[in-house]
This record gives sequence, C-alpha cells and structure tokens, in this order.
Amino acid sequence: MITLFKNSYLLRVSHRVGEVEQPLEEGNGDSLDFEEDDIDDVSDQDDSEIDEELRAFREKLREDKKNESAKKKKRTKKPLKDQSVELGEVGIDKGFENIFNNKAAKYNGKLGGDEVFIDSSDEPSEDSDEELYVLAQPGVDLPSRRKSNKLRYDSSSSISFFELGMIFESATQFRKAVADYAVQHKVQLRLKPNEPHRVRVKCEGKCKWKIFTSLDKDSGNFFVKKYYPAHRCISKNRNRLCTTKYVEMKMRDRIMSQPDMRVHKLQQTLRKEWGLKVGRSICYRAKMNVIAKFLGDWKLEFSRLLDYADIIKSTNPGSSYWVRTDNETVPGLHLFKYFYVCFVALKNGWLEGCRKIIGLDGCFLMGACREELLVAVGKNGNNQMYPIAWAVVDQETKHSWSWFLSYLIEDLQLGDGNGITIMSDMQKGLEVAVEVLLPNAERRMCARHIWANWQKRWRGEERRKTFWRCSKASFQVKLRDEFEYMGKLGHKICEAVL
Repeated sequence: MITLFKNSYLLRVSHRVGEVEQPLEEGNGDSLDFEEDDIDDVSDQDDSEIDEELRAFREKLREDKKNESAKKKKRTKKPLKDQSVELGEVGIDKGFENIFNNKAAKYNGKLGGDEVFIDSSDEPSEDSDEELYVLAQPGVDLPSRRKSNKLRYDSSSSISFFELGMIFESATQFRKAVADYAVQHKVQLRLKPNEPHRVRVKCEGKCKWKIFTSLDKDSGNFFVKKYYPAHRCISKNRNRLCTTKYVEMKMRDRIMSQPDMRVHKLQQTLRKEWGLKVGRSICYRAKMNVIAKFLGDWKLEFSRLLDYADIIKSTNPGSSYWVRTDNETVPGLHLFKYFYVCFVALKNGWLEGCRKIIGLDGCFLMGACREELLVAVGKNGNNQMYPIAWAVVDQETKHSWSWFLSYLIEDLQLGDGNGITIMSDMQKGLEVAVEVLLPNAERRMCARHIWANWQKRWRGEERRKTFWRCSKASFQVKLRDEFEYMGKLGHKICEAVL
C-alpha cells in the first residue's frame, strides 16, 4: 500500500489491480490532519508485506528463466563435425561442357525466322507415308510404327546423366538415377519437394545445379522439365544418398556370392570402387538385409531341421539322420546341439568297396552360424578320399565326438574296432572317445600335424626331406634305413618323431 499526501487530499493506491480508493475531502469526519513536518517522518523504505512478496515473486521468475535457458542449452545438440574430405571441383555434367561458350553461334537460325510452313498433309510433313513398309499389303499388314525421338532413361547404363526432356518410368526410377549420379560425381544433393508426382533436386550450398521432374497429366510421362547442368561446388568422399538401401541394391550380387565377407572388407571394396567412405553400420545393415531376403533367415532354418530329417528318411530309405536338442538350458525352448548325416549310398559303398581305414577331423564353420563340422572320410580302391558321414556340433568336446562315433559305429558295423585303422590329429576329446568306443582299433596320426609340431624344434631343409621320406616308407626295411639317417641329424631327433 502506497500513501500519497497532497493538498489535504489523501489518496491510497493498492498494488492489486482494479482497487483505487476515493480521495477524502476536507471536512469529512473520517479525514486525518497532517502537518508538513510529519511527511519527513515517513521512512524511505517501504516495509509492507506486499513489497516483500513482489520481490520474492520476481526473484523466483528470474530463477525459472535461468533454469529454462539452461535446459534449452542441454537439449540443443552440438552440430556434428563434417568428417568428409574435399576432393576438388565437380564441374559441368557430361555433354554440356560448351554450354557457356559461343551461345549466339550455337542457337543462330534456331530461335525463329521466316521458315516455310508445311501442312500436315503435304509431302515433306512428318506424317508422310514414305517410311511405311513398301511390301505391306493394304488391308492385311499393319503399317510399321516409326521410332520415337523421345529420350528415355536407360537403367542398365553404368554412367548416370540427365537431359532436358528425358523420360523416366516413375519418381522411384528418377530417385535411383539421382542417387547414382550423386555417388558417381561425389556431390551432395537434396531432394525437396520429394513427392510421387514431382521431385526437385538441388545441390547443397551456393551451387546452382538443379533439376526438376514432374508428371505430365496428358501423356502420363514423368520427365525432366528444368535442368541446369553446371556445378560450382567441391566433391567430397562422403555422401548422404549412399544409404543402406543403395548399398544393398548395388552390392547384392557380391554379398550373395560371398556371404562370409567381413564388414571392413565391404567398406574397403566400396572405398576402392566408388571412392567413398561408407559407415560401418550402413555396410552391416546392408549385408544383413541381403542375407535375410535372399539367403534366408538362418535362425528360422534351425527350426526346420526335423523336417529336413523326415525328407531324407522318406527320399533315401536306409539313411541315418539324427538331431539332438537341449530343452534344459532355457525352459520351454529346444536349443540346437548336434545333428548327424550318413546316406545309405555312402554307407554301402564303404562297406563293399573301400579300405578299412577311417580319417576323423573337425573344422570351424565360417558362415552365419559359428558351429563346428565333424567329418569321417575313407579311401576307395583308387586311393582317393571317400566321404562317409558328417555332423554339426556346437563345440568339439569329448561328448560330441562320442555322440558322433556312436552313430558311425552303428552305421558301419565297426564293433570294438577290430581290423579298423583310425587316422586323426590331436583333436580335443577324440583320443579319449576312440579309446572307449573302439579299443581294438589301430591308431595312426596325421603326418602333416606331426610335422607341424616337430619342425618347431627341428628345423632345416634336410630334416624336412628326411621326415617326409620316413612318412612315405611303405615297408619296414625302408623305414629303418630312413630312421638311421635321421638319427645323424640331431640328438634324440627320432624319439621326438615317435
């Protein structure tokens, strides 16, 4: 409340809006008499409660504004640094190099004049019958159709270019052509507006290059109506139109032929062939999309293993196909563990015409599923490899080898291994499984794996030749002579081989 004294009038003004008290006239019983000296007694500071509330309210408003400004600063993202590298000026599109040279001579005689008017029924007219097929019989053969002079876009062309009046099938084909053009010329293009019936493309920055296409209602063609082919910008090694869909479309055949291609290899290929630096996430998503669409979902294929087993048993009676799953690790789900295949033709071929020797080995699968492949291979009458059976397991362990050998023994009727020779390298868990399931089988080790471990200590060309002569010795006397010669090449060198 503010109190004012002037000419015996008392006026009290409230801070509340709309509240003004009427002045009190002289003679009014409610009036108060003040002298001028009393005015000096009024304090300079107003200690009213309303002023304190106003100050507190204003301070609160200032704090709220500061907090809002601080939140806005946090929300605003910092602009990403442009990591692209400038490669040089783009220049003018192909076929328009002389667009700024000698315009008057180029269009002289083509912009109007006293040309002779030719009626459509006259002989020199475009509708003349001279181009019709001369051997056509009237009333029988239809007249041949003249070729159109309209320029249409060729999607199979390796070089993308534009011309005024060029016709496209649709806006989708035009967008693909723009993406090809941007990647080939390494320019930054922006599509706005980008609609089904019209598309305008401009070069970013101050470059004047632009092209506008739209749908013609009369003919139904989607063609170029405006085109300025000259660039005044700098090409860069990054391009926003090189998206996941574009990489997927262009590299589809390459990925299908090499599904195990690593992502960094795909990036190197694009950098070498296109001259662009493409992000790792773009290449990864493009590869996964191609594999999922054209090579099938490998996770879905695991659920069809039992169907595959039924097909094999129905089309190849007598064949063995076994699948083992795990339903204890994750309750309610059957997780893949092993599967085993042995066709009846391979089984009968080994029993009737192959030597009684079996080679066992395992290797990693390098595809989408990181499993391991176990293989049993024999030797036929021509001393060539003969596949017998194979299995895919999650890991190469004693349990997986025992599971594989148990079905192999049953199919080939091996018994306890009497008269059978097993050849292998030092596989994980294989030696223990063979000793338990085939105790009477003769064991042989792979010479290449023995050499790989032996040559780490005993190096030298002469030692290498002697080792392979020993491994190829076909009778005992020859082997004894080679071992005597090897003993001269180092102390206890023969013991290391055995």
